[in-house]
Amino acid sequence: MIGDRTEKHKKDVVFHKEQCLAALQVMDGATVVQVADMIGKNYYSVKKWMRDLHKSREIYVHKFVRSEGCPKPVRMFRVGNRPDVAKEMTCGRVKDEHEDLERAWRKHEAWKKTWTPHRDPAAAWF
Repeated sequence: MIGDRTEKHKKDVVFHKEQCLAALQVMDGATVVQVADMIGKNYYSVKKWMRDLHKSREIYVHKFVRSEGCPKPVRMFRVGNRPDVAKEMTCGRVKDEHEDLERAWRKHEAWKKTWTPHRDPAAAWF
């Protein structure tokens, strides 16, 4: 009796993973929330199935998108066996060290213009 339930559960999981794959093919890439809405299943179950599909290299991270009500970027998946896109290359702008150095130098130059030499009373006893 217990063996029958586990076999049925395994078949259900395979069926639901196939539903996730079909939804991703129809939408040509989607987030976990979009897939869950399309197939009408619980978000956490779909997230688990998508994680399993990602581990088995059946889907890959196509890009990161900003979602409403979520401060972090959300992964958008596509069907296929390709490498995932790098997170830092798709979120916001990539920082340039040269740009940061120039900004610090401009800030220092602005400070030099307003600075006046003065005698430090705390160091007067030297």
